[in-house]
Amino acid sequence: MRIDIWSDIACPWCYIGLTRFDRVLAGFPHADDVNVSLHSFQLDPTLPESYDGTETAYLAQTKRLPEAQVREMFSHVRSAAAPENLELGFDQVANSRKAHRVLHAAQEADESGRTAWAQDRAVPRALHRRGDHLRHGHAGTAGGGGRARRGRGPRRGGLRPARSRGRR
Repeated sequence: MRIDIWSDIACPWCYIGLTRFDRVLAGFPHADDVNVSLHSFQLDPTLPESYDGTETAYLAQTKRLPEAQVREMFSHVRSAAAPENLELGFDQVANSRKAHRVLHAAQEADESGRTAWAQDRAVPRALHRRGDHLRHGHAGTAGGGGRARRGRGPRRGGLRPARSRGRR
């Protein structure tokens, strides 16, 4: 079985979804027969390379929402992440293009896809738990961070070029 997943490493919903997918796949009795192909997808290529304010302030300003409503949205996402024991932080705004390039470099270095998969899992963890910054293009890359599959297990396909929704 082949499963294709499109994900933006900066998206908290993608982080939650990939965590759930990984957990369910680990318990699937035929996981050895699953080939997962991860595709990078930049949700918002219009985000600035960096923003000095908070994500709350940025969304309130750009989406013209009251800050209280933005904080309520973040609370909803945190509630969805809680059953997976994921900590989410919303303290930075940065374009994910550079981080996607790091993931593609990991794929080029290891065609099995395991390094890219581990990085794709480590980057959101670093962003949300440790507060690393995307703007430098190396969030979560120090020390590997993700867990690689040992022995038999689902085959992780590589990343495919980033696709952007919206303007280029």
